[in-house]
Amino acid sequence: MALKFTVNVLVLLSVTLMAASSVEAQLGYPVSYDITGKLYCTLNGSIGTNGTATPVFPGALVQVVCVNTTNPLLTGTTLADGRFTLQTPNPIPPNCTLVVPTPLSTCNSSLPATGGLISALRSVGSIFIRLYAKHYVYIPEGFSYVPDLP
Repeated sequence: MALKFTVNVLVLLSVTLMAASSVEAQLGYPVSYDITGKLYCTLNGSIGTNGTATPVFPGALVQVVCVNTTNPLLTGTTLADGRFTLQTPNPIPPNCTLVVPTPLSTCNSSLPATGGLISALRSVGSIFIRLYAKHYVYIPEGFSYVPDLP
């Protein structure tokens, strides 16, 4: 009897999942690709040895730049607390990087006045927000200073 109940539950679950997939395919639930992070006013854009005392980098231009393209795919600006979020409904190609062309001297005059920061992107997975809204989340893998960044 328990086996029959288990089989019935599994069949019902399978049918429900197939129906949900069919609805998703027909409705085209919203999908967003989000790049999010926090930029600090350091030579590598990361939190420094001072920990929480490390200043952030507000107002910095943040761009997603892909190989063999002349224009950035996405562009944004860091907020007053150094956070940024870039969103697009289109998938992020695998050959793109995160670029901060704003000179570091903008937030700290003792840092270089030329160049900028660059980071590879890392996918950290996807989440559902509300009913059928899927977000793929990317973060910077780690910034490096590039002196000859245009």
